[in-house]
Amino acid sequence: MTKSESFGAIGTLTSVADTIKRMNDAKLIG
Repeated sequence: MTKSESFGAIGTLTSVADTIKRMNDAKLIG
């Protein structure tokens, strides 16, 4: 795995976690 590949995987996981967190926040607020 190259450095750019691992950075891409981390970025994807981060964005997915951020999306899930926002959905949970929206549920709590809504």
